[in-house]
Formats: sequence, C-alpha cells, structure tokens
Amino acid sequence: MEYYHYLILLGSILLVFLFLLLIILYILKRMFHYRIDKKPDVPLFEAADFEGLVAKPFSVPRTKKLLLRGFIYSYGPISYEKMIVLSSGMGPGHLQYTSLIYALAKQGYLVVGFDNRGCNLSDGKAIGLPYEATIDLLLVLKYLKNQPEYQLTTFYGLGHSLGGYAVLTSLINSHHYFHKVVAISGFDKLSKVASKSPIMRGLIDLAAFCGYGPRAYHSASHGIKVSQVPTLFIYGDKDQNILPVMMPLTPRKNLTIYQRDGFYHSPYLTAKGQDEINRFFQGTVPFNPPIDFRLASEIDPDIVLMIDSFFNAS
Repeated sequence: MEYYHYLILLGSILLVFLFLLLIILYILKRMFHYRIDKKPDVPLFEAADFEGLVAKPFSVPRTKKLLLRGFIYSYGPISYEKMIVLSSGMGPGHLQYTSLIYALAKQGYLVVGFDNRGCNLSDGKAIGLPYEATIDLLLVLKYLKNQPEYQLTTFYGLGHSLGGYAVLTSLINSHHYFHKVVAISGFDKLSKVASKSPIMRGLIDLAAFCGYGPRAYHSASHGIKVSQVPTLFIYGDKDQNILPVMMPLTPRKNLTIYQRDGFYHSPYLTAKGQDEINRFFQGTVPFNPPIDFRLASEIDPDIVLMIDSFFNAS
C-alpha cells in the first residue's frame, strides 16, 4: 500500500512541476504577445529614399494564414553571384536597416530584408518568443534557395541583436545554406537574457521546451561550434546585453571577434549615430526635438568594409 502512496506522491509532484512549467511558458509568451509596427513619429527609410536602390517585393508563407513580407534589394546591374540575408533586431522590421542595406548593396550584393512575424509588413498578432525569428529566417532561406535564379548564388547571413541570435542559431539546422555569417550584438539564448539565476534559466529552458521542443536549448554559441561556418561577431564594449555571461564566446578557428570600444548595442553606426540612438533610448537629453533618423542610422563605412572583406576573404 505504501508503494502506491509513493507513486501518488511522485505523480502529484510531477503534475505540480509540469503546471509550473506551463505557467512560465504562458508568462513568456505573454511578454512577447504584441506586434511591432512602424511608428508615425519615427520615420523609417525605404528604397526610394536612396538613389539607385531598387527593391523587389516577395512574400513567404509562415502558416496557412500568415505571410512574411520583404524585399530583395539591389544597386546597379543585378548580379546573382552573392546575396546577404539580413535578419532584423527587435523593432519595426528591416526598414530600421535600410541605410545598412544600401551600403551593402553598393558593394555588389543582393540584400534580402524581411520583417519577422508580427512586425510591420508581415502578418501575425504577435512577434512571439525569439525562437520564432530563427524559424522565420529558415523559411525565407528555403524560399530563396528554391528560386531558379539563385541556384548558383552564394548566401551570406547578417543579423543584429535578435537577428544575430537568429542567424547563429540557424546554423544548427543542417539546411541553413549560409557560406559565412556576421552577427552584430547577438545574444546567446533567451534564458540567459531573462535571468542570472542558473535555476531560473533551467526552468525557462524546460518551459520553452514544452512549446518549442529542442529549439528551446539552441544557443548562438552552440550554432558557431557545431556548424564550423566562418563567423564574424561584432559588439560594443559598453553593451550590457553582450557581456561574457550573455555571449560566452572565445576565439576559435571559425570565429573572429571584433570588440568596438566606446559603443553600445549598435556598433555598426558612426559615433554621431550612436549618440542620437542613445538620446532616444536612454533619455540623455529631453526627447525634443524628435529623433533625427537619418543621423541615427548613419552607417560607419569602416564596418561595411569589414563585413565586405570578411565575406570576400578566401
């Protein structure tokens, strides 16, 4: 009889633990249950704002009812030799990066920019947990790879912040198609950003496993290790999201790390661009006048040259 009591007690404990995990999963999903659309008071640049930049629209089914939308950008005569697929950071989609897209397109790349689920041009009531960004990226990659004109194209990955995480975790998938990748200020995994407690991190991973399976345990650093894809990781030394505890990277054969001193979460900008971003996000001065988005998206040409040189290096 005591044997059954122990089984009942054990079963009750397991049910309570499972219930706890489901509550954590619910809380996590609620934290990311919102759309991010373009704000009328923060203008975002489009292809028409840059002379010679051409944007070809495309869409990819996310589900039977949802579409991911974006553009394939080019500058000058179109060459199908090389393509950069850009995965965006959290915000109103890829139009945050049109200045960067323009700079890279001028280097001869086709540049793909798309909006993740629940962002600006794409469908969806919510952005969802970070794992969704990796799923979005892999779907877009599969679509592009299946287009006849890109059968001989070399694909490069570029991601910032959430996009950096998506690009690096996509490498865990055997069909990522990337020849090389650049991750700018990418975080390692959700649980490490959400908590400093090892116990809480473990619970978050387990809870996410209930909704996303093994993907919940995928990390950016693991993607670099298992894929051996040449990777350039760029971050600012003042970025509190990319401390060693968040992104425990050390140089390895397929990994080059570049720390940009004096920069925060967007080290691809000029110093003046960073100052304008800081004014907006950190309130270093009263937010008046409104943000100068052209200044806030001013791209450092040295970073563009670094990315281009990395992709073109043999």
